[in-house]
Amino acid sequence: MSERPSVETSQPEHKEHEPKINYHFLYGAHRTAEDFSNLEEAFKKADIYVPEMVGWKPKTKELFQAVSDGIILPEQAVEDKNSFWFQELKAMYGSQKPILFVDISVEDREILKRKEQKDKDGERAFTAFLNGRFFESFKLMRAYVENFADLQLERENKIKENLGKYIKSFLENNPDYSNRELNVLISLGGMHTPLYHRLRGEGRSVSREFNKPLMVYSSLHEARRGRQFFKKTIDDELLAHGIIENFLAYDFFPITDDTNKAIWAARKLSSKLNLKDIQEISEKAGENNGKIDIVQELEARGIKVPKTEEEIDKLIHKNILDEEGPKDYPRN
Repeated sequence: MSERPSVETSQPEHKEHEPKINYHFLYGAHRTAEDFSNLEEAFKKADIYVPEMVGWKPKTKELFQAVSDGIILPEQAVEDKNSFWFQELKAMYGSQKPILFVDISVEDREILKRKEQKDKDGERAFTAFLNGRFFESFKLMRAYVENFADLQLERENKIKENLGKYIKSFLENNPDYSNRELNVLISLGGMHTPLYHRLRGEGRSVSREFNKPLMVYSSLHEARRGRQFFKKTIDDELLAHGIIENFLAYDFFPITDDTNKAIWAARKLSSKLNLKDIQEISEKAGENNGKIDIVQELEARGIKVPKTEEEIDKLIHKNILDEEGPKDYPRN
């Protein structure tokens, strides 16, 4: 499943004496600096920046603002210069721009506790697969995906609520911003495109872009989105491919800093396997105390697995016109 950037914007009627607020969503993966390569340019056009961060603390907010104000260097806040966190802080350094946090915070204990439990449920599904309990892994993964999608919707409701509330509070406390057009940049993972649609549906001035010309979702992400948007039934094949893609993507991460590229390659390779192939891989892992070389298993079935970034590029760009995702699946 994939998604292309939208050039559509919604322009509501502007009321006199009220600031016009333009919301621009920047969607992408959050793993490496490469995943945030277009943040710096988008940041230049923003008056206010809204990062994504689950469970943020007041100290985190202070740290980000200190970097924006030029008080702290990005490398003083984050050691890994190849992380998306460093790229984010580098883009905002010395800009003097306000940084607002609207995600669920450390104070949202109940939802954070449920998120932690759901993450453990996902881990149990992968463990069951590696222990040879193939059909049990489906049951666990299906429950995880369905519950995760419901929790994601609850989280996005909170983000939307906080966005309106915190922007209003910011304008009340900073009247100078109330007399001009305000550009708010919101950086989120690609799973959160519903927020763009919801604000657009309310007649807000919104736009969006992705960090890649074609953003590809893993099978598990597609399952979550299908559940969240349309309450779709999740079939076994999508779950099985998603489990394999997860293992493959981690094999590709050391090869490329482009997370979208790694997921794309993993999805192309997993599509060459059927349910029987994937069941055999699970059972073999169970016979080997939960250990399996996924790359070796694919190559034993005549599937060439890329070993370099150049080979990944060749794989994902072969027949690229056919790589736009299921034609009957709305790209939200």
